[in-house]
Amino acid sequence: MYAWYFPKGFWMRVPTRRHDWKSVVVWIDNPDLEIPKIVGVSMSESDTREGPRFSRTYIYGSNTSLRFEYQMELGSPYLNFAVWDGEYQDLIMWEQLTDSARVAFNDSSNFEKAEVPFSDNHYVDHLDKAWPL
Repeated sequence: MYAWYFPKGFWMRVPTRRHDWKSVVVWIDNPDLEIPKIVGVSMSESDTREGPRFSRTYIYGSNTSLRFEYQMELGSPYLNFAVWDGEYQDLIMWEQLTDSARVAFNDSSNFEKAEVPFSDNHYVDHLDKAWPL
């Protein structure tokens, strides 16, 4: 799971709340392989709902490289596959976070109604909702 934090949530291009999270779950065929194959990608449609989207998959030069963009149209902003290269984002694993950072992400009062998708309370639920079958 990859997740991005946004300081404001929007509806119809109008800021409606503080805090928003978007996430992507990348499903691979075998995690024991050195270079596993991507078999599906689920992108969050809102803070609390994940949805599989497989209609447009762009993979440039690698079966482990995906590009995403944040789009804001009518309704709630969402993630989509991007057709161009952007900036690389640092990948920070849960185990790399300090104890106090993990405690903060697990404290639901820190983000009001926005669910941290990788928190201990929401991780399994978000994976279940993102399951493509």
